[in-house]
Amino acid sequence: MSRDIPSRACLFYLFYGSVVIRLRPVKAVRISKIYKRCGHDAGQMVEYPLLFFVTGDEVRLNNRYDHADAPSQASAARGARAARKSRVTVYRGRISLWDNLKFMAIVLVVVGHFADYLTETSMVSRSIRLFIYAFHMPLFFFISGLFHRDREVTRRCTFLVLSGFLLKMVFASLPLLRGREPSFELTGGGGIPWFLFVLAAFTALTYILREQNLKLILFCSFILGMAVGYDRSVGDAFYLSRTLVFYPFYLMGRTLAQPGATELRKKNRWITIFALVFLFAWGYLCYRFPDQLSFLQDLFSGKMPYAEIFEGYDRINVLCGSIYRAGFYLLAFLLIWSFIFITPYYRIKALTYLGSHTINVYFWHGIIMKVVNRYLPYKQMVDTGLPEWVIILAIPLALSVILSLGIFDFPLHYLKQAVYKKE
Repeated sequence: MSRDIPSRACLFYLFYGSVVIRLRPVKAVRISKIYKRCGHDAGQMVEYPLLFFVTGDEVRLNNRYDHADAPSQASAARGARAARKSRVTVYRGRISLWDNLKFMAIVLVVVGHFADYLTETSMVSRSIRLFIYAFHMPLFFFISGLFHRDREVTRRCTFLVLSGFLLKMVFASLPLLRGREPSFELTGGGGIPWFLFVLAAFTALTYILREQNLKLILFCSFILGMAVGYDRSVGDAFYLSRTLVFYPFYLMGRTLAQPGATELRKKNRWITIFALVFLFAWGYLCYRFPDQLSFLQDLFSGKMPYAEIFEGYDRINVLCGSIYRAGFYLLAFLLIWSFIFITPYYRIKALTYLGSHTINVYFWHGIIMKVVNRYLPYKQMVDTGLPEWVIILAIPLALSVILSLGIFDFPLHYLKQAVYKKE
């Protein structure tokens, strides 16, 4: 079958486009207009020596093919469709960036809780835990704030509170496996459930303040978060201290809102290199000085007053507690955005799917780790001869993937159905 040979003007435009494309993405519609101006059908682009690969909203020119071995129109179309699919940023109404980020963040949560079992004997565990605890929960509150909606607030808060109490009851019953008496703290307690209660409080509080100046509320929340550490009476009862300390992160997300954060990530990809450098720098400090920086662990938790955090240190540290807390806010903010900028913003099938099931991972991982550690202590795993960091990262990653599967939807899926069921 004979081929129509492009005019000289068309060849000039195509050559110019093949050079400029390396500097700036060219829209598919612009290439189509070039062909139409030359009197050719834009649908016949694949018939010419320059092959067009469509990736998202960009067109990439590839000059590797000569006229004879250019692929057929059908195969090129299939390649273009596959390329478009691989760079999808919204899938089934979900934005891929945030699902990717949520899975990476929940892996950090599991790694941090796994490292807690080994910190007494492992410097590597102490370093990893210090690195993660600086920003992993602020990151989840920030993402939750991005997606805050003033709809069905009562149902959302009910689901979070019931999930928290259900998790509390499961943890309270675990001592029965060792023949011990169950322990249950109604209004506080450490462990994993606190996040669900605090998130419910943030959701309700932000809804109540929806008519106010959020930027002013954000500023006041920073001041309150820095000041609360001086009050010894504000402890972990009703998770009040953590509510006040972490609320600025939720409000930052609510103030920025999801569309703005998504565009900021997509349009400033050059910041990725600085994000990697900053994450590496913080990781290096945690690796080199885990014991010297250990006091930051309590500061990051947000549940202790400055007098307890700096017990045994000079009194000047207690007086400067608010400055330390301000430094924590700044560090967490920079680490959050660094982590966002190293996260792929397009759909990666497995990663994006796993990121849409993080609530199940959060609910189950602590339970399973406690049970496994009862019969197969993690300290014995470290003595297998493998590098410590491999064990500390590989086991939580595998656990996160497994718990993201549909079979672990129970019981939260049914609880959510019951809460959101309309009469």
